[in-house]
Amino acid sequence: MNPNMQKLMKISGLFRVLVLIATAVVVIYLGYSYLVEGSFASQLAIFFLNYGTMKERAEAYC
Repeated sequence: MNPNMQKLMKISGLFRVLVLIATAVVVIYLGYSYLVEGSFASQLAIFFLNYGTMKERAEAYC
């Protein structure tokens, strides 16, 4: 097999493992917070908050 293809396969495998580890960390964190707090609501609420448009956010920082 082409050496470049082997290198690409190794890099791809590394990123696949890193994504799986990151996913496991998030799932474990959410599971732990569910056991402690009894709800996912406080952990996931940040994804649904409306911070306004980019222009409004930029004006808020000036």
